[in-house]
Amino acid sequence: MGVGIGLATGRPGASTGGGGVPSFLTDLIEYWPLADLVGEHAGRVLTNNGSVTFGAGHIDQCAAFSGSNYLDMAAPASLQTGDIDYTLAAWVKLNSVVANSAIISQGQYSSELWYDGGWDTFSFTQRRVDGGDSISAGSGSYRLEPASTGTWYHVVGWYTASDGKAHLRVNAGTERISSAAGFTPAVSSSNFAIGRRPDGAHNMDGYISDAAFWKRALTSAEIVDLYAAGTGLAYPFA
Repeated sequence: MGVGIGLATGRPGASTGGGGVPSFLTDLIEYWPLADLVGEHAGRVLTNNGSVTFGAGHIDQCAAFSGSNYLDMAAPASLQTGDIDYTLAAWVKLNSVVANSAIISQGQYSSELWYDGGWDTFSFTQRRVDGGDSISAGSGSYRLEPASTGTWYHVVGWYTASDGKAHLRVNAGTERISSAAGFTPAVSSSNFAIGRRPDGAHNMDGYISDAAFWKRALTSAEIVDLYAAGTGLAYPFA
């Protein structure tokens, strides 16, 4: 899939090659470029808590988090995860590699794409809704290489309900896969958050852009296309 210019925004987008609808739009729930609070796909508006600021990012603009502020919104059924196939993706640049830092999270302890300060690596975690058992791809024995401050990373985490496993790829690199969950992830109506967990933990100190949520598992080829050799591929992908 080649790279073109998104017609609606002027930002990098995917060429369809034949004028068709890019596969990225299939089951896409929302895409927040984070130039402001508004999602470009369905127009969902985030709430700014603690004065998150916006400025120059990797593809275009980004949200800047200080470690005490975050973005969130209520999570109706369309924004809830649970025991379904889904994908969370974003570009992130860290100011600190010491503390745990949430990139995208939904539900009370439920689904989290984050930086694990204890293991010094990015991680994707699926938990039981009560905060009990969990599975992670990227941390522990499934650990990726350490992250660095001041560097933009494309982080993609997804869950596959058929085998109960979490998956993670950073910069379209080697896929890390967790063990099978051994539990059924419950659905949570707690908020959908960027830059912090809904329970108030894992505040981000860094920058996030192009946060996206699909209710399906992206393919390997799609993840490579989104990374676009480090350039990044942005909505509307056409």
